[in-house]
Amino acid sequence: MNTLVRHAMGDQEHYTTQPLEQAAAEAGTSPRCEFLRLPPPGKQCPVTGLTRSFLNLLVLPCKENDFKPPVRSFSLRRKGRARGVRLVDRADLVRYIREHVESGFKQRNGES
Repeated sequence: MNTLVRHAMGDQEHYTTQPLEQAAAEAGTSPRCEFLRLPPPGKQCPVTGLTRSFLNLLVLPCKENDFKPPVRSFSLRRKGRARGVRLVDRADLVRYIREHVESGFKQRNGES
């Protein structure tokens, strides 16, 4: 799991440190939505600023997360179809992000 955090921190130009509500407001999306749709390839999530590939590392079983995705997601498919829409549980994603706040940031802002 630490490799996921190191991957995210190594490429900071693609991520945001502003509050999710502020990022969502600037992107024109509802900050209170229950699910997030994966962004198109090559784009970033308008709410979190995370890329599609990094979100896939969080929601799909893979070697990097020991085949145990840390964030819940759901695939909706029509009957008989091979492809569907992957929706990420927004609350679970926010929980995961908050759990991985750097320790220096927590101390600086008086959090425990």
